[in-house]
Amino acid sequence: MQQTKQEPNPLLQQLLRISQAKAKMPLSNNVIGAINLVAMLLSIPIIAAGIWLASETDNGCVAILQWPVIIIGILLLVVALAGFAGAFWRIPWLLLFYLAAMFILIILLAILVVFAYMVTNRGSGHAVPGRSYTEYHLEDYSGWLRRRVQGSFKWNRIKNCLMSASICSQMNQTYPSAEIFFNAPITPLQSGCCKPPTLCGYTFVNPTYWISPISTGADVDCVRWSNDQTQLCYACNSCKAGLLANLTREWRKADLILVLTLVALIVIYLIGCCAFRNAKTEDLFRRYKQGEDGRSPGCKRHQETAMEAKYFRFLKIVGVGFKARAEAEGRLLYLKLGYSHEVELTVPPAVRVFCFKPNVVCCTGIDKQRVTQFAAAVRSCKPPEVYKGKGIMYIDEVVKKKQGKKSK
Repeated sequence: MQQTKQEPNPLLQQLLRISQAKAKMPLSNNVIGAINLVAMLLSIPIIAAGIWLASETDNGCVAILQWPVIIIGILLLVVALAGFAGAFWRIPWLLLFYLAAMFILIILLAILVVFAYMVTNRGSGHAVPGRSYTEYHLEDYSGWLRRRVQGSFKWNRIKNCLMSASICSQMNQTYPSAEIFFNAPITPLQSGCCKPPTLCGYTFVNPTYWISPISTGADVDCVRWSNDQTQLCYACNSCKAGLLANLTREWRKADLILVLTLVALIVIYLIGCCAFRNAKTEDLFRRYKQGEDGRSPGCKRHQETAMEAKYFRFLKIVGVGFKARAEAEGRLLYLKLGYSHEVELTVPPAVRVFCFKPNVVCCTGIDKQRVTQFAAAVRSCKPPEVYKGKGIMYIDEVVKKKQGKKSK
């Protein structure tokens, strides 16, 4: 008895090829989980930058930038954990929440980066002849920063905080002589708050005790200087300028960390969006292959029709605003292809058409010639162009792109 060779089912072959092609793609739910793991790791330098700012004396007294940085870092960590859970347990709404929340956090972080740059791009020290340290003037800094230290209420609170940190008392033991002090790289805060301005012509006794000024009218801070160790030059504009110089230095360092983290977040967010899109497409093909219930009765009818059919041809539509929709139970196909009107195609007998997504079209039927011919007719409505790859093409078609003309 001669055995008849059973013909393989074209539907299974087509779906197998699609599944294999999708399996080769690295953008999947596993990749989304890995991307969220990277996002969690990226939240660590943001939180660390905020904690570092908060640990510095000057930032702790002013308390402006560190808390927004810490809050954004913690929110980023929480959102990344939500995205990781959504990818691990395949929860679509959690992934959508991750994409939306991450987009908002990236925007907020970008605003914070730009803001920090704008308020710190002005201001620098002025060299003093015969001295290694520099002195600072309040008018050199941005108006927004100056307003943070102006007003008696604001400055008294900041001054008391600086005095409690004992930033000046340490200098007497560190720099016992004038020669050592004049060649010391003291901080901007010490330069502005712990000594009088050089223009006043005070004589050095120790770093926090100066006598015999030559010109008290050279600067308004000359008369504000006091040898009282609880006063010194904390009421001087030079102290405010030294504080702003310290803030500017530290904010620039933190801003560099935020910029690098922001770039990395944008890259992994774009990869995550592509991965989410491909994961949804994979899920559609998987549900179609397994015969699971669709999202609507129309989708279920399409599946039942497809199971009765013998031949299939899949097409994909590439292009911004290009989409397709099937009506009249798969007997009419409407295409939006960038023309002034929709392209309407009447499906021939023994052929049905339905859409997985607005950019995925399936032609199915019991007559191979008619299915192939109609699929070719759909493709001919907008063949793929070779420069940008836009148009209608078969799902397994590879378009070899050409390089466009280079401008001279």
